[in-house]
Amino acid sequence: MKISSKIYPYRAGNNYTSTLVKSNCQTINNSISNTKPSFEGFLGKDLLIKSLRLNPIRHFENFSLEEYRKLTTLEINRLRYKYKTLLNDNFYFYNSIADIHDYAATCMQTVFDNRFGKGNYIVLPIGRSLSSICKSLSYKIGEENVINLPLGNARRFYNRTQNALSYETLYQQISTAKGLETFQEYLKSVNLTKEYLENSKKNLILTDYCYTGESLKGAEALIKSNLILGNKKNNIFAVDFLNLLKATKIEKNEIPESILEFIEKTNCRTLQKLIGLTLNASKYKNFSFVGHSPTLADTMRAATANRLKKAQPETRLVWFKLLDKEMSPNKKVLQVELITPHTQTNYSKQKIEPWHNSKSQYESDLRNDIQKICEIMINFDGNLSKHSQSQEQKQKYLLKKTELYNLYNYITDYYNEQSNAIFMTNYYASRTQIHDFLENIEKFLL
Repeated sequence: MKISSKIYPYRAGNNYTSTLVKSNCQTINNSISNTKPSFEGFLGKDLLIKSLRLNPIRHFENFSLEEYRKLTTLEINRLRYKYKTLLNDNFYFYNSIADIHDYAATCMQTVFDNRFGKGNYIVLPIGRSLSSICKSLSYKIGEENVINLPLGNARRFYNRTQNALSYETLYQQISTAKGLETFQEYLKSVNLTKEYLENSKKNLILTDYCYTGESLKGAEALIKSNLILGNKKNNIFAVDFLNLLKATKIEKNEIPESILEFIEKTNCRTLQKLIGLTLNASKYKNFSFVGHSPTLADTMRAATANRLKKAQPETRLVWFKLLDKEMSPNKKVLQVELITPHTQTNYSKQKIEPWHNSKSQYESDLRNDIQKICEIMINFDGNLSKHSQSQEQKQKYLLKKTELYNLYNYITDYYNEQSNAIFMTNYYASRTQIHDFLENIEKFLL
């Protein structure tokens, strides 16, 4: 297909603005400034009104598979026709966006199926950035296995200083956060509770498009805290989407010619870099299925703020295209190769997830262990005053507390020496004993 010289931006609202994409010092003008795609210009006003009246796209509220299945054959064919004709010069651009979403979702499915097994995980996209890509993923793994977490500005729950004081501050921040009850109510409404997590065999995967990664780390600290879900079974994972893409490989013969031309035009070289580039430019927030949630009090409102309900027809047709492609009996399944599977390094007992390298895995493991130790330390004095009736019992508590603080100092030394390979080897060599000790401490406090 010949690429149009006019590539319009996409917006879910009524205002269209220019989008500038920057990558490797390459600036691509992806729009025509102050230009609004208009159906009226080439259909005529009367035909436009009549056409939109008959448009079965009105049946879509949540763009679910169920809504698609309710369409008649006539309505499906009408929407296919509209997709091919009404987009006019925008066809190439919107078609590329639909394919990019589909391919990005397939990369996620490949990595997660390989790591956790099909049907053994629930994906929780953080905020708006990955909402649309994970919507496409839900068509592949089941819509019940993707749950949006409308958690804006999650980095406020992340502290670069990993110590007991920072976790005390975190717990105070969570417990006094405006709208905490609203956030917990939302989690309960989508069946994300401590009871479910402890009794379920499924893993929870928090994921986000990361630039600094602090929003994802903040969301992880919040969700894993005992005030929210906890992480007793160690089945909550935080995944940087861009790092996940690096763990996959797609052969060129798997990619449509039009997308290859787009890759060449943007100097991206690979589909994964193209996905990252378009995310970096727009973050797909204009396709988001959730709204902005600056505070926990906004959770319920943001969860239902589906921007596509009021989107322009051409934007909504992108999602019909995704559904139609997914439901096609002749759908070609994209073959994605996993090039960095779940591995264990030879020089230590470190197990590296596909979305991590050795260094980032080490930092993540240390952060999780420190959080667990600090949670126990925060609750220790309360348990001491509550249960220690005799002097002998009090001495046992004080001894355990001393051992716990020694372990805390031991772990934080490792965190402060993350670049030291010897420290890393020693840490993983003793990690099993560390977890056994923490388990015994928790039993002692019961």
